[in-house]
Formats: sequence, C-alpha cells, structure tokens
Amino acid sequence: MKNLKFIFVSILLILGLLIFNCLKADVIYSTGLGGYWNDPYTWTDTIVPTPEDDVFIVGPVEVESGTECASLTVEAFGDLFGEWWYGGNINVYGDVENLGTIRHVPQAPNGA
Repeated sequence: MKNLKFIFVSILLILGLLIFNCLKADVIYSTGLGGYWNDPYTWTDTIVPTPEDDVFIVGPVEVESGTECASLTVEAFGDLFGEWWYGGNINVYGDVENLGTIRHVPQAPNGA
C-alpha cells in the first residue's frame, strides 16, 4: 500500500512540475532595429510574443491587431506605437512600465 501511495504522489508531483513549466512566461526582447510586432525578425530570438510572455521593447516596434502579452516594459530608447487605421491596439494582462515612448499614430499616411 505504501508503494501505491508513493507512486501516486510521484505522478502528481511530476504532472504539477510539467504544468508549472508550461505556464511559466518567457521573457522576450525586441531588437534595436525593431519592426512589426508580428514579424519574428523584430525579436532577438525570432519568437513572436504570445499572451503568456513578458515583453521588453528596446527599439521601435509597431503594434498590429491581435497583439497581446503578459507584461510590457518599454526601455529608455524603446518606442512602441500603433496605427489606428490598422487596428494597432495591444492587450497587456499584467504590468506596464514605460521608460521610453508609447504612442498612437493619429492619421493614415498618404495613399492609405
């Protein structure tokens, strides 16, 4: 009976660790050159942030529709901007720290 309890507790512990590891947020940094949020080359590890990720903006990053992250930090020289005519909004589900610039571009360029 003791072995059965040990096996059961071991399985629960392993499952708990696996679930915790999957829920842990990644930290993702933009490159100094920046780019569009949904472009993998905007990010240092070419991984586009998901709603579970903590994001640090280092260069100019343009927000597009459907943009989400767990937390957001705009570094001193970072620039996060959205264009309303493209649906440039961001959902941040945690803390926002702005040491740089967060702005909304108010009008469409010529021809848009």
